[in-house]
Amino acid sequence: MRRAVRPYSRVSSQFNREELKECLRAFGIKYVFLGKELGARSEDTDCYEDGKVQYERLAQTDLFQLGLSRRAEGLKEYPALCSCVRRENSCMSIARILVARHLATRGVTIQHVHADGSLEDPR
Repeated sequence: MRRAVRPYSRVSSQFNREELKECLRAFGIKYVFLGKELGARSEDTDCYEDGKVQYERLAQTDLFQLGLSRRAEGLKEYPALCSCVRRENSCMSIARILVARHLATRGVTIQHVHADGSLEDPR
């Protein structure tokens, strides 16, 4: 089973890869895509059961661990934001249930930004 990494939203096109990259560039912010490493659509067939990704299997892959290392290393020099478009009351985004959890185990401070600009400590 091979799944394509697609950083695109059907409902919020401002978060599509190209649009987001250009918008951020206008503010002097660099966009780095780590969807292949940290995304939920792994090409590793061992990460799936009955066609559904198993997040804990995914989190143990070398590629995911490499992505976490790149993200954590980058934070030493640059502040960062992981984005995932979901409803305000949804806690089921890949950024929240997988990436943030594993970055936190590496000592990274995680805060979720809500639509109104307020911050939430996920712990």
